[in-house]
Amino acid sequence: MRHILLFLFIGTSIFFSCKKTITEPTDPTSPTKDSTVTVVPPVITPAKYEKEDTWIYQQMKKYYLWESQMPEEKNTNKNLAPEDYYRSILIKVGDFDRVSIMKLKADELIGQLSGNQNSYGFKYIKYQADPTSPNIKLAVSLVFKDSPAQKAGIERGDIIDKINNTSLTVSNVDALLELNAATFEVSHVNSSGKAEPSLKVNLQKVLFQQNPIPHFSLHQVGTKKVGYLVYTQFQPLFDNDLRNAFLLFKLQKIDEFILDLRFNPGGFTPSAEVLGSLIVPNLKPGSEMFHGICNASQTSKPYNPTDPSTYRGFVAEANNINLPRIYILTSHATSSSAELVINSLKPFMEVILVGDNTYGKNVISTVITDETGVQPFGLLPAWCQIFNIKGESNYGTKDGFIPNKKVLDDVMPLRPFGHPEETYFKAAMDLIAKNYGLRKMADDGNFKKVKIVD
Repeated sequence: MRHILLFLFIGTSIFFSCKKTITEPTDPTSPTKDSTVTVVPPVITPAKYEKEDTWIYQQMKKYYLWESQMPEEKNTNKNLAPEDYYRSILIKVGDFDRVSIMKLKADELIGQLSGNQNSYGFKYIKYQADPTSPNIKLAVSLVFKDSPAQKAGIERGDIIDKINNTSLTVSNVDALLELNAATFEVSHVNSSGKAEPSLKVNLQKVLFQQNPIPHFSLHQVGTKKVGYLVYTQFQPLFDNDLRNAFLLFKLQKIDEFILDLRFNPGGFTPSAEVLGSLIVPNLKPGSEMFHGICNASQTSKPYNPTDPSTYRGFVAEANNINLPRIYILTSHATSSSAELVINSLKPFMEVILVGDNTYGKNVISTVITDETGVQPFGLLPAWCQIFNIKGESNYGTKDGFIPNKKVLDDVMPLRPFGHPEETYFKAAMDLIAKNYGLRKMADDGNFKKVKIVD
């Protein structure tokens, strides 16, 4: 920071130098002519966001995976507001850069990564129930434990028709959901799939800690036991809860396992190591799970097995379930550490993906903040590209991982997690049943495909 302040100080000195007088020799043949010339130097005005944008550039030049492709600092525009400046220096080759983000407040970024949410506490799917009407509905797809939504009695599968007495459309729904408090008209759905009369529910956004394990359960296909776990974010605070869920699966001696990552955007890498180590067969602690390749200023070698910043191994997990295959439920929201686990397991076992394409983030990001407290920003740039033990890292595109079985959440109303007719779960269970030569489960009830709205 001292260097930056010095630069600004020098710039200010130039700005306040009003003029400079240069006296040239007098032509002796023209004794009456005044040949004094006044030269006014150009006014140099410091860029509007000089300090902020300089700090951002310096951090990105050091940590950014693709720093060698960044524009030269002298060619950047430091009159741009920090968020716009950050975006302006990201590389723009092919699909990149879709993964590097920035928050104006570092605490907001760290809270988001830690699962601290200021929200109503539910996720949803927008859909058009009636193709002849411009109105849409929200299907509640996930309710977080201890959130305002759960405390108000909202459940997965509930249907939201109105917010603040306003029918929902594509053009107004996002603004209505941005409100810090609102009245929701919610219809519960009974076991036969019929919506009950709507109720008005008043909700206010609050800050709460997301629990990333909303559901785990045991099921059967014929005589085979199936474990099922929904995991929504990689959070170290809940690693022991994750281990306890796997203890149940291990004690019950499950034959098959379904891991639901359809809501999982990633999170802390050490928790990804825990999950991978609970799943990988023939666990050998210390053997490579994945390695990373960073920019030249971060690592001078492709990877170093003694350097935990570029090499991570499986860790000792007593509750490892030791199965030859896994069924993983995915969607376009499945990203980052969730994809890392998929990629890391592929060399060791059969990984069967059910659902939609994943997001396609094959890099690890790193959190950058100003330890001096001068700059309030939180940067989360791409830091290392990640590879499994076979050197594979071919999912970093908008197509991500392509599922073995394509399934969309387009059958409404949504069923509870683990219900035999819940769309994603049913698709995985059908594959398991087929694997054992058993018949497929029968469809039922008042459920129909709808048009999903982006």
